[in-house]
Amino acid sequence: MDYPVQQISALALTEGSNLSSTTHPLVIEAPGEASAMSDALEEEALRLSPRRILRVTNDPDTILTSLKDGRGVPPPSAQQWEAQVLLSATAARIRVVAPRPDMLEGLPVGDIVRWHGIIAAAKNEAAVTISGRAFVDMAIPYPTKAWATHVFPRLAPDDALDRLSQALARSFFLHAENPKDAWQRRRQFINRVVYFVRKRGLTRLAIKGQRTDLELALEPPGDWRGSFKYAFNGTGFNASFPVGGMTATIVPSGSHGKVHINRPLSLAGQRISGLDLKIRDGLVTIENAEEGGDVLAEFLRHAPGTRQLATVSLPVSGHFPTSRNEAFCNPMMDATTAHGLTLTDPATDGALRFDLFFDDDELTIEGTDADGTTQVLDKLLGSPEAPKARDWESVHLGEEDCRVSDLDEMLGNGLALIQNGAIAEGIASLVETERLAKDCFHRFKIVAHDWESKYQQMDRLKIAEAAREAIDAVQDGTPD
Repeated sequence: MDYPVQQISALALTEGSNLSSTTHPLVIEAPGEASAMSDALEEEALRLSPRRILRVTNDPDTILTSLKDGRGVPPPSAQQWEAQVLLSATAARIRVVAPRPDMLEGLPVGDIVRWHGIIAAAKNEAAVTISGRAFVDMAIPYPTKAWATHVFPRLAPDDALDRLSQALARSFFLHAENPKDAWQRRRQFINRVVYFVRKRGLTRLAIKGQRTDLELALEPPGDWRGSFKYAFNGTGFNASFPVGGMTATIVPSGSHGKVHINRPLSLAGQRISGLDLKIRDGLVTIENAEEGGDVLAEFLRHAPGTRQLATVSLPVSGHFPTSRNEAFCNPMMDATTAHGLTLTDPATDGALRFDLFFDDDELTIEGTDADGTTQVLDKLLGSPEAPKARDWESVHLGEEDCRVSDLDEMLGNGLALIQNGAIAEGIASLVETERLAKDCFHRFKIVAHDWESKYQQMDRLKIAEAAREAIDAVQDGTPD
């Protein structure tokens, strides 16, 4: 099938990021082979609102050649310099990710590790040049034959590309009767789950399955993060689209057990699968591998700091039935439907990282709070929302989403976050609560004058204005 770039672009600009009603400039970064996606993004962005569009063409082959020749990362092109200027002001950026897992095939692992450090340093320098202000920065996938043949190694390249394109299209809910409604409900559900789990202040997480038995210490308690963020100007966006689940930081000391990584990954052009890992105080040892384990072992030998567990991620309301999950060999996509562990060296700020994903029909997930109370999370992640999405049904608002007590609690939480200085999180909570409340009222006509009057009294415009002023004050370094 032809990759549905027009439909994906429309969703990315309205549901992945809230750029439909703004006139901010837009920077589109993509490799040449993804020009069809760049074209569609530019067309859709201009259809939504007149704005400045800057397209930056990335050339990974040129970067690799320069690294091989010992010349480091090439200096920024005129396009890239102009993009940095725009991003330091009010521009948004969409990065089209077109994986090329074959690029590093056959190259010495030691060189690859060193190049990662060089590239990371160049990116950090560019980030400082742009400024410390958070701007809309979203990544979306684009299928390539090199990527497709790693995902479906037994298929011919053209057939593999067609299969990958179909899988990606499903991940954007294009199979739903109304993809936009489907995304709105998914985002609401993810935010509800993240809020619920954060409120419990979990200090430990236990994940158990057929070949997995993990005990993970979490720090700080309750600091679970979704992918939805807010830029300095108040514009909401997802760091990646489609959206993954939620992530927490792991404390290495006290984290131990074993895990079976059944989702394959691609590393240095090699496919790695069937990993059995042993974990002791957050350090990973490879016990066994069905395919490519020696490749990962060599990376860990050259960069021993990356043996350390850094984060754990949990999927929320997966897109597909477990038996039909696609293994994408790509962390951006696998995070939408599988549990994940990230290995990286904190001393290098993630210059080199390994994202490992696993799923299991028999997985159970339990969290423990500071009081020792156990919370069963797999039931929450597998709520009535999940089967509806996994069965590919058209996603609509259900009565289980419209409990007045939950809406009241979400409203109070958003206001409390802003009052306590967590401005971005507070805005996100209020925006999602308001949207959910309106949908509930219009669809079910529920008798909910209590929360309806609260929405009239909360004066959202003043809250938003005060929050944005506070954000500007923090970013500019000026006192309140």
